[in-house]
Amino acid sequence: MLLESERQPYQAHFNMDRHPRIQPALYSVTVNGPFNPKGSGDSPSRQRIFVCTPAKPADEEPCARRIFSTTMKRAYRRPITETDLQAPLRLYRDTRKEESFEAALRWA
Repeated sequence: MLLESERQPYQAHFNMDRHPRIQPALYSVTVNGPFNPKGSGDSPSRQRIFVCTPAKPADEEPCARRIFSTTMKRAYRRPITETDLQAPLRLYRDTRKEESFEAALRWA
C-alpha cells in the first residue's frame, strides 16, 4: 500500500560553499512518446511555421525565404531586412545541396 503525501519541490543546493541558496529545481525529466508516429503530420503549429510548400524546385528558395522571414518577424518582433535573411539563407543553400527541403530548413 502506498501512502499518499503532499509532494514537495526538489530542494537543489547550488554551490553551497560559495553562494548558498536553496531553490526548487527539477531533479529529472522523462519524455514518453510519440507512440506510433505517422510522419510529421499537419498540425496547426506546423502550418504556422510552414506558411508555404514549394510545388517545384524553382519555388523552394522563395518559399524558404518566406518561411524564414515570417518566423523571424515573430521572433524579433520587428520587420525583417535582407541582412537578417543572409545567414539563414546561406546555411539553407549549403545544406539543401545534400538534404531535403524540410531538412535544410531545420539546419538553418
